[in-house]
Amino acid sequence: MIKKTIITLGVVLGFVGAAFAQTDSTDFYDLPRKYRVVGLNTTPLLAQLVPFNRTNPQLSGPYVMTYRSFTGRNAFRFGLGMNLSEVDSNNGTLNLNMRFGWQRKKSFYERWSYGFGLDFFIVTGGFNTVGSQREFDEDGGFGLGPVWEMEYAINKRVRLSIESTLFLGGGFDTGAVFTFIPPVALYLNFVIPKRNRFKR
Repeated sequence: MIKKTIITLGVVLGFVGAAFAQTDSTDFYDLPRKYRVVGLNTTPLLAQLVPFNRTNPQLSGPYVMTYRSFTGRNAFRFGLGMNLSEVDSNNGTLNLNMRFGWQRKKSFYERWSYGFGLDFFIVTGGFNTVGSQREFDEDGGFGLGPVWEMEYAINKRVRLSIESTLFLGGGFDTGAVFTFIPPVALYLNFVIPKRNRFKR
């Protein structure tokens, strides 16, 4: 699944990069001190559009949407996701995921930037990834963990990103849980300036 995600990201970035090749890269991170970023998980859509792809579009990672509020390089981050996955022919299980925490971001090469931070998690069910078991029952659980992100700027206001997380926590009935959440989700991010402070 990780390999397919990386290949898909490479293909998307290739087409996007060619489409915006004439854009002046010096403006990609010419952002105001305070701005917001709203992200949408595009993996379910891509899994259905890419030819000969056998990936289950439901196994798209724990979060459907993300939100970040930046002040300089630091951000408050929030993520929310809900998925009803099939357990057997008669029953389903609800995966409900929420996280919030802190992130620091830095650009390192033209359109590219990376970020790292720390999240607090509230979980019911599982993390909605390939090979993921039902880590938590209906009573849910919680945890902490570091997060790493890679982001590509299509232009000043639109970006693509992937992220991975190391989860350390436990369930109310399931005990300790230690797991890695791979970068299975490709997020389409929209930069929203506060008071329209973008430089023109």
